Amino acid sequence: MSVKLQKCRLVLGLAVLALAGCDAEPLTAEQASRLERVYGDLDDNRALGVVQNLRYGGLYQGPTTRIWNPQLAQAINQAHFDLDFIDEAYNFETEAGMAGFVRSLSYANIRPRLASELSAAPPEFQLLASPAQAASVVDGQCEIDGGSYGRAGEQMQVTFWARGRNAGIRVQWDGWPGGPLSPITVFGHGENAVPISTESVIHDGITKLEMFQQNGWWVTNMMQESDRIDLNLGDDAGEIILPSGDLYRTGMALEECARS
Repeated sequence: MSVKLQKCRLVLGLAVLALAGCDAEPLTAEQASRLERVYGDLDDNRALGVVQNLRYGGLYQGPTTRIWNPQLAQAINQAHFDLDFIDEAYNFETEAGMAGFVRSLSYANIRPRLASELSAAPPEFQLLASPAQAASVVDGQCEIDGGSYGRAGEQMQVTFWARGRNAGIRVQWDGWPGGPLSPITVFGHGENAVPISTESVIHDGITKLEMFQQNGWWVTNMMQESDRIDLNLGDDAGEIILPSGDLYRTGMALEECARS
């Protein structure tokens, strides 16, 4: 262990480690070459997963492409330092150890650790396009645009729908690295939050969520009482808060369309 890293290991009280202000040592030329090689062996989806997770963790501000660059190498190296500082489970002196870490970094289930162990707060979704206030009939069901949202290169497009007594939410999520999502989503917040059955399909890097509730009034009523779209998507994805603004008229328009 280097002198620099020894100085970073400060034990406080009951073996609590204070790592603030510690940065990873620069990669050697051999390590940098090895890291580029194992990253290059990833397929496109996994490579983009690495990029998306590093952006989510606040370690990388580069483009949302798989193109290799020095900033990406530095971000992976810093992520290894931050997440494996104590366990030292991934040996960066071997291809196997480096590949193991890079692959772990490519999957969505590392996001809870990125959120809890890194100093930067996870990015929040921002409103890109506001929800509509007029519904339309598409293939026999009423639909209304729930707005589009973005964070750190990810995008979500939301559509609310209703047909007779049934209603639900459709989400297209560009930027989710893939991983298990709860079959039951909770829509809304507080005591009146609505459980919705959810199916997810990933195609060409886009995660499509289909949410269905047989008592559609719960969905349209929650819309009319909300100023944000609050979705709890399970342990890995966690709570997603989309700053839609006032959804009262959006919910009313969908409800009136479904009645007609």
